[in-house]
Amino acid sequence: MASSMSDLSPAQRVSPPTTDDYVYPPLPKALEGVNFDLASSLRDSKLQEHPSNRLQARKEALNKSLDYLKQQQSHFMGFQANQKMSFDELNDFLNVHVNNIGDPFVEGTCTTNTKFMERAVLDYYASLWNANWPHKSALLGDEEGNSYWGFLLTMGSTEGNMYALWNARDYLGGKILLMESGGDTKKAAAPRLVYRQAAVPPNAKPAPSQARSAAPFPECSDEFCENYFSPVAFYSEDTHYSFAKATRLIGIPTFGVVGEEKYPGMCPIAQDGKWPDEVPSYEEGLEDGTIHTQSLAELVLFFARRGHPIFVNLNYGTTFKGAYDSVVKAMAALMPIFQFYGHDKRVIDAGGKESVRTGFWVHVDGALGAAYIPYLKLAAEEGCKFEDGDAVEVAPEFDFSLDAVHSISMSGHKWMGTKSTHRAIRSTLTPDTTFAGSRNGLSAVFYWSYISKHTLKQQIDKAVKCQGMARFIYKTMTELGKKLKLDLWVARSPLSLTVRFRQLNHDLVLKYSLSNETLVVNGVQRLYSHVFAMEHVTKELVLMLVEDVMKLGHKAFKDLSDGIAGGIDGLATAMDAPLVSCVPFQSRGFTGN
Repeated sequence: MASSMSDLSPAQRVSPPTTDDYVYPPLPKALEGVNFDLASSLRDSKLQEHPSNRLQARKEALNKSLDYLKQQQSHFMGFQANQKMSFDELNDFLNVHVNNIGDPFVEGTCTTNTKFMERAVLDYYASLWNANWPHKSALLGDEEGNSYWGFLLTMGSTEGNMYALWNARDYLGGKILLMESGGDTKKAAAPRLVYRQAAVPPNAKPAPSQARSAAPFPECSDEFCENYFSPVAFYSEDTHYSFAKATRLIGIPTFGVVGEEKYPGMCPIAQDGKWPDEVPSYEEGLEDGTIHTQSLAELVLFFARRGHPIFVNLNYGTTFKGAYDSVVKAMAALMPIFQFYGHDKRVIDAGGKESVRTGFWVHVDGALGAAYIPYLKLAAEEGCKFEDGDAVEVAPEFDFSLDAVHSISMSGHKWMGTKSTHRAIRSTLTPDTTFAGSRNGLSAVFYWSYISKHTLKQQIDKAVKCQGMARFIYKTMTELGKKLKLDLWVARSPLSLTVRFRQLNHDLVLKYSLSNETLVVNGVQRLYSHVFAMEHVTKELVLMLVEDVMKLGHKAFKDLSDGIAGGIDGLATAMDAPLVSCVPFQSRGFTGN
């Protein structure tokens, strides 16, 4: 007779570990010997209580983990995350399950929410980024969609970028969001929100240029109408790696994928016609990480004349170089193209009435820069100076004061040191709501607490201080190279909070939590580390790093003769099949390796 589950011992009810040779990455040295195992508790003979030795192991694991994190925090320099935090007054909030379900501007019956704080935070950034606020929905009379809409994120600007792509896909793809009477005859005919697909209008293809203002662009191609609702994404090679994942997830193909599939050998910026995965960086010969505007314009022109709607991501503080794309410069190059091919104003049938849309979408990934550059701009306008007397530089415009900008994302944990992230988006797009259902309501508490605690003057001073620290790091590392008689390849992109230099050895990388990157400079691969001048980074910490390097001399730097690792074991390196997407798995600060 087969035994029932009740006849089995606890160890027989769960799967045992496999005998595979694979092991996880080793624990940090400070945590060696600490027991973090949880799965073995499933096989305890006593289900009512933990054995005393396991409770002791739990206590040790928590204590040593905290000690380790505090130790690493004291030397933390390599990632754009502010470690200067003070949220003790919010401890009691941690014992309340706070859930901001759904739209922040719509209340529900889950009353343990902090949407009242979230809305205040969103209005703050709407004002800071020159959007129309407060939020006013279409149901309350904002039929033109002129006010902003946004929400606090759960997983950083990655989620904001995904949401922008999602909205852009439907907006550019001719999707129409309509309120219709219920279609289920078994239930009461309650209104329902539905998506409908607009038809390509009969006059979609612009008239020949003789009937319009002359411009130095070729006429629309024959497949213009065929591609009218098929958007294509453009982003630079310095863009955060999450964009490659997001385009695959959301379903907006990149220009490289569409080019290889539909227009092989026709890339306008490559002599051999082969399509790159991303738009080249390096503006005007400067290897600073900004998007190459001329290349972007040539690529956009190729697809715009063929009818494709255009999604463009511009970075406001790239992950490794901290570069700031000029939205103004990019749009100065792109708008004549959009106007010539009718992308500046597309009319579609939206449920019986005309709806005017653009045939392009500009998203600004402001993960770090959008959080502090507005304060730096105010500092420049006030004539603030650094310690050495130099004036604060003026940053390029990026926000909703520019008509071309459709959406902006930002990560709060980077600049503020909050435990959450943020996203704002114009409501010209769709009244659809948040990416996820349940959202962490504590995010709004941390945001509101931080903003309410700091005056505008304090925010400005903080931005100037961090810029000054970046200047100090650049100068100090340059002087270090002279002392060591070694080219450290020290570089800092304009206005960047990060300084990059020759990659340090493994021990120093771990001690200071440095992020590393392989960059190509003048056709040669170089291994770099970088540090970020976040609020917690002091001159003393920078000089500590310099002292550690001086003690080791040239041995402080990774031996370039080791070469640069490439490829993943077990994966095919080539395949004769259509390209789907470029999928970064390392670099750009992905793992720090």
